[in-house]
Amino acid sequence: MEQGVVILLVGMAATVVAGLGLAITRRFAGGATEPAAHLARRDQAAFALAVLATSSAALALGGGTLVSGESVGDPPTLVVGLVVGTVFFLFIAIMSATYPLFAWATRRRALQVTPRFLARQVAVNLGVWLGIGVGIVFFAGALPDGWAPWVSIPVVMVAFPLAEHVIKPGLLFPRSVDLAGYRERFPEIEDWTRETAASHHLGRVRLAVIPGELKNAFATGTALSGRWILLGEGLLELMGPRQLRSIVAHEMAHLIRRDVPRMVMIAAVFGSAYAAVNRTLVFPLFDQGNFAWGLLVGGVVGGVVVAWLPGFFVQRIELATDQLGAKLTGDPDASCAALVRLAKSVGRRMDRGTVTHPSMNKRIAAIRATTT
Repeated sequence: MEQGVVILLVGMAATVVAGLGLAITRRFAGGATEPAAHLARRDQAAFALAVLATSSAALALGGGTLVSGESVGDPPTLVVGLVVGTVFFLFIAIMSATYPLFAWATRRRALQVTPRFLARQVAVNLGVWLGIGVGIVFFAGALPDGWAPWVSIPVVMVAFPLAEHVIKPGLLFPRSVDLAGYRERFPEIEDWTRETAASHHLGRVRLAVIPGELKNAFATGTALSGRWILLGEGLLELMGPRQLRSIVAHEMAHLIRRDVPRMVMIAAVFGSAYAAVNRTLVFPLFDQGNFAWGLLVGGVVGGVVVAWLPGFFVQRIELATDQLGAKLTGDPDASCAALVRLAKSVGRRMDRGTVTHPSMNKRIAAIRATTT
């Protein structure tokens, strides 16, 4: 019990530190709507602190519950289910709040949505993840002894893309949300989307606008749930007709390639791998009483298996999607121009990528390769 209390206090302390980091970042950002270049590392550090707080709080709650059990080595199946479900819900709930908090702290207009849409987003996130978390608790509790750690982790990882791409779109984007006042600027984009979807037997693909200043686009949904291409309103303000069509074509390429089920498969594979690593490497450390080492090894291995390795495959998917998108429009120059314009508008370096997206230079090179 004492160990559980200590871990809980550490998680709370990390949360406080992250909150201070966000507040300090906002203070230094001043009145600017976008942080200057010299603030890039500072606001990235604040975001890292926020993610650290998320992980620490989840580990604190889950670890504290586990350690307070009568037997760490062989906890009751229901306890394992409660831990997995609670940690999963807590992690996703805090992460869903971290993103807009980061946008607020750094005054990143490019990441912000309207207050009304943010409220709807928070409500949908809480409802969906609460339902999934409770479902996982009962699912893990119903499994035979010894099965919960093996089965629950892959289920948790698969639940995330399923919720994001199958459940949430219909709740966040009702039929009434469309291009609205932007039809005059982009009169042909809906016709192009409809004709391209029909030629590739996708059925109906809806265009929806995320209100606010968000400069991003997403493809989501399946044949069963319906398919959407989501456009941030800031992106509509930034792009011209050719550039916007190239962005829609990139998202259409995701749907044509069936990347949504591919993402679910990647999550299932690496979720199973993470479960195996926990079972064979991390849990034995808990059995031996090395709880701190168990958390450390579990966290490091989790970062590799759950983030870096899936990100490696997702980057390859993005490059292939860039190439198909350029082929769909037959206008690779517009695709490259859109990437350059987007990078400049959000202050992103052309030679730096993210966990899931290659650098803009690599993406442009992939697009150019389709014309040679």
